[in-house]
Amino acid sequence: MNKATIIFSIAVVVSLIGCTAMGHRQAASDDPNGVWVPIKETAARGQQNINRIDLGMTKTQVQNIMGTTNHYYATAHRKPTIITHPSKREMFESNSRTFEVLYYYTRYAKRDAALTPVVLQEGKVVGWGWNYFNKIK
Repeated sequence: MNKATIIFSIAVVVSLIGCTAMGHRQAASDDPNGVWVPIKETAARGQQNINRIDLGMTKTQVQNIMGTTNHYYATAHRKPTIITHPSKREMFESNSRTFEVLYYYTRYAKRDAALTPVVLQEGKVVGWGWNYFNKIK
């Protein structure tokens, strides 16, 4: 390849990356509950915040600590990803008790390995983390 072809190829790649990022930043700014946050920063914030949770806290206190803002991020040539807070929520029964589980993004990993469950009973934190979750479920 000649020098002009290489420069042109680099320019095309850079512009595509820029367009992708700008498009996702626009999507985040169009969402009144969204912000553009790099994925690794979202994980770091989540890990930092999960360490502030204590037993007996209310669901509202947990949400205030962990946040409720949608985090948008993307990499070149991939669809935008939105991380909601909590990432997912479920209810389950165990030993005649009802639990609510809020899953928060706390690690830079794939699927559920990226999440930390916060377990609530009657609206208060009774434990968190996969060890606790697996023990009671």
